[in-house]
Amino acid sequence: SNIAQTCPFIFRVKAMFAKHLMIAGVVAASALDDGTECLLQVDSLKATPSLSHSSSSGKHRVFYNLYVDALINISRVSTIVRQQLSQLDPERHQLQIVSNGVAKNPRTLAIDDLPIIKDAGFLHVPDGQENSTLQELWSYCSFKTTDPSEVVVYLHSKGSYHDKPAQAGWRQYLQTGALSDQCRLMPTSCDTCGSRMSPLPFPHVPGNMWAARCSYVSKLIQPKEFQNAMEQVFEERDGGKETRCPPRGGEADNCYGMGRFSSEHWVLSHPSARPCDLDSNPKYAWGEPKDEAGLAVMSSFVQNLKEVQRLQPAPHGSIPAYRVYPDCQTCGEDISERIKSYRVLYHEEPPPSWWGWKFFRS
Repeated sequence: SNIAQTCPFIFRVKAMFAKHLMIAGVVAASALDDGTECLLQVDSLKATPSLSHSSSSGKHRVFYNLYVDALINISRVSTIVRQQLSQLDPERHQLQIVSNGVAKNPRTLAIDDLPIIKDAGFLHVPDGQENSTLQELWSYCSFKTTDPSEVVVYLHSKGSYHDKPAQAGWRQYLQTGALSDQCRLMPTSCDTCGSRMSPLPFPHVPGNMWAARCSYVSKLIQPKEFQNAMEQVFEERDGGKETRCPPRGGEADNCYGMGRFSSEHWVLSHPSARPCDLDSNPKYAWGEPKDEAGLAVMSSFVQNLKEVQRLQPAPHGSIPAYRVYPDCQTCGEDISERIKSYRVLYHEEPPPSWWGWKFFRS
């Protein structure tokens, strides 16, 4: 309760929730009303019994990654955040926000009036990245009292970093799938669910918004360790040589699922992953929509929610259908390299049910 009283905007939650939440190796900071800084150092990113049991009400837990790089962008990002969070229902959803960058509390973004914020968790990590939020999601799912069958959702403020016209349509497309009833109620034959899954150039949910079952999430490498783990995978590839892909670095890392793109790769990095998705329209494979036609496909998916969405095992289609970015060449199409990646990351072989057996040999 002292945390809730002293740092009122670090966790805008009930005192019993705030006093039990522990975040690993980060400093949570929030501005107080008098302009001073409130700092909280805590030791573990594990969720606690209080946090875990708060889902017993049947609410769908949503982890939201917020990023604002500079105060000058506060107004623009606030519009994005309001649009996204307004789609959450306080009666159905329990929200946990991890704010990376300069947004110290909900008032900074003028979102404290939104109903979903009242009982939401809010953590400020000044130098955090997307893996800060994924780490909290992983920790929640890994805690011993969390129901393994629980489905959690990951969303982020897409467009807050890259201010491009296509971001709004893409963001709505991604969020529609991740928050859908089909994903929330995904059958036990699925571990992850989103609008679209792509097996190339690495397995991922394009745009990185999804729902996942905790029993699967808890198998994954901790997000804070995953980027370095992928560097090890790269080194194991004939000393870091990869003839199918462009040279490493910058945007080219998008062809490997490495660097800042490792966060997009993380959720489907395990060989036991059983991905499902909702959009089978072949006109969109992966990546940012390139033109109005791509955005039209996404808009149709959003507007025709019940008619278009059909949850199904993913991927679907053959390898050529996913060769949409010439820069990535044929990166990720070697089944032996994919299996080697699993061995390095998890010391496991893909099971007989692995989606890749059919996809790569089709």
